[in-house]
Amino acid sequence: MRWKTLMPAIWGISALVVVLLAVVLWLAPAQERLQTELLHARGEVPRLRSELPSLVGASYRDDLQRSLGDTAGLRAGFETELKKQALVVERWFSDVKMVEGVPARDEFVSAFRFQQDELRREIVGKAAARRRDLENLPLNTPAFVQNDQPPTLEEMKRVQREANLESLLLRCVGDAGAFPYRAVDFQEGWDAVAGDSPFRESSLTVHLSLPAGALHDTLRALCELRGAGPIVRIETLTTRPRALPNRMGPDDLPLIDADILLVLSSFRK
Repeated sequence: MRWKTLMPAIWGISALVVVLLAVVLWLAPAQERLQTELLHARGEVPRLRSELPSLVGASYRDDLQRSLGDTAGLRAGFETELKKQALVVERWFSDVKMVEGVPARDEFVSAFRFQQDELRREIVGKAAARRRDLENLPLNTPAFVQNDQPPTLEEMKRVQREANLESLLLRCVGDAGAFPYRAVDFQEGWDAVAGDSPFRESSLTVHLSLPAGALHDTLRALCELRGAGPIVRIETLTTRPRALPNRMGPDDLPLIDADILLVLSSFRK
């Protein structure tokens, strides 16, 4: 009876001994492998430390080249858009005859008058849609057009540029409900900016009559120019109530006069 009672304990102890032997036999080679790997890793540390600068430098160089490529692509896209905007300022009248890349002097005056008539009809139509009656639309008319004289090439370039700007400005502010009470004053020539800037600038003043509530939309229209014109910077803004008896506009809303000095910047060719 005593042996029968001790047999389960003996079998349990035997099984435990077998398990312990198996664990010891498995751990010994595992420990050796771990020590070998640790020694190998310790030997790799100096090599990796020595290669780290070159690895980081290569990664930095790749990132820098990728960033430069992205920047070059963005710049090319911006330059393309800026060149398109510059063409809006420099393009000749579409119906004028060109001779060796320049307009025919004897046809330029007729093309200029036709362009002004088209602009006048469009602006008067915009005003009529807002119940504004424009008895006279003040536009810039150069002396050689008034005297019906053939212009020089420099005169044609200047007048063409000013006519393009005047047309773009008046169309944009007309969409906002503002209309000129005086012709646009072109105060400075279209000269290159000092230094290495790729832009050239010109300053001008627009004289507008508009409802007081339309001032914000008018300024925004001048700055945006439908996304098709040069870059616009507003230098000064002077507003005042209109003189009687022309102070009230449609729906008995008061009108104001606004004189806005602008600086226009365009991309050089």
